[in-house]
Amino acid sequence: MKTLSIIIPSYNTEKHIDRCVPSFLSIKEQDELEIIFVNDGSTDGTLSKLNSYKKKYPEMIKIITKQNGGHGSAVNAGIKEAEGKYFKVVDGDDWVETDGLDRLIRQLRSADADLVINPFYRVSQISGNRSLEGVRDIEKNVEIGMDDIPDNIFGLELHTWTIKSSILKENNIQLTEKCYYDDLEYITFPVPYIKSVLFLDFPVYDYLVDQAAQSVSDANVFKNYWMNKKIVFAMLRYYSDGEVNWTPRVRRYVMDNTRTAIRQHYNIYLRNRKEITAYQKLKKFDRELCREFPEVYWWIGKQYIYIRILRKGKKFTFYIISLFLGMYKFLYNKSVMVRKLFT
Repeated sequence: MKTLSIIIPSYNTEKHIDRCVPSFLSIKEQDELEIIFVNDGSTDGTLSKLNSYKKKYPEMIKIITKQNGGHGSAVNAGIKEAEGKYFKVVDGDDWVETDGLDRLIRQLRSADADLVINPFYRVSQISGNRSLEGVRDIEKNVEIGMDDIPDNIFGLELHTWTIKSSILKENNIQLTEKCYYDDLEYITFPVPYIKSVLFLDFPVYDYLVDQAAQSVSDANVFKNYWMNKKIVFAMLRYYSDGEVNWTPRVRRYVMDNTRTAIRQHYNIYLRNRKEITAYQKLKKFDRELCREFPEVYWWIGKQYIYIRILRKGKKFTFYIISLFLGMYKFLYNKSVMVRKLFT
C-alpha cells in the first residue's frame, strides 16, 4: 500500500500543469506516493500533457478521464480509486512544496491520526507574494483527540487536510456534484468519524489566488450563487440529520462550518449590490432558510447583527450594509498587509 494518495481534479488546467506536476516528481519518497489526476472533461490540452507525464512516471501517476461533473465529482472519483493509507486533494492550478511533501510522507508512514493538518502558503498570482497560513495556537507534532481540540480551532481549509482514506471510503463520504464550493463539504462531512488529529508545523500546499477565472472571485460567486446555495442547504441537512448522534465538540465544529457557509452566502449578494437581482435573491434565500430551518434562521440572526438588520430593513438598508461590508473588507486587507510588513 502507498502511504499517500494525492487527487488532483483537473478541468482545463493545461497552463498550470507544468508548474503543478514537477513539484511532486522530484520528491525522495516516490515509491510511497500515488498521484491520481482526474481529467474532468477538459476541452483544452490538459489530457495530452498529463499523458506525457504518465509515460515518464507510470508507477506514480494515474489518470482518470470522465465527463465533466464538477470539482466534487472529481474528488468522489478519486476517493473510489485511491489506494494510499492517507488521502489529500490538490487542485489542478495549485502545487506543493517538494520538501514539505517529503516530510509529510515520512510523518504519515508511522502516523495513526485520522486527520493530519499542515499550514499552507496563499500565493497571489498578481504580486507573487506568499503568506503562510494555518493553525497557530495549538501544540504541534502531537496527536490530539478530536474532543480535546479547542473551540477556537475550526474552519480549517481544504489545503490543510490530509485524511485517512479509510474514513472517506468506509463512511461513503460523497461531495455534491456539478457544483463549485464543495470544499466546505469536504472539511465537514468526515468530521463525525475523526477521532484523532495531528497538527504539523511545516507547509505542504501552495494555494494560488487572485485569478480572474477563479470560482471564488466576486463576479463568479454571484454568477454561480445557486451552486453556493445548494452547498449551504446540503450542509444544513447534514447537520440536521446527524447532530443527535454526535459529541458536543463535533456538533460545534460542523455547526461552525455551516454557519460560515450561511454567512458567506448572505455576503455574496451584499458584495454584488450593483447586480439588479442581488437584493431579490438575498430575500428569497432568507425566506427559504426561515421556512426549511427556522431554528438555524433564528440563531444566525442572533449571531450576526448585520443580518438581523438586513431582515428588518428595506433595499436602502441592503445598499448601506453592502457599502460598510466593502469598506470593512478593504480596511481588513490593508491591516493584514501592514501587519505582514512588520512581523
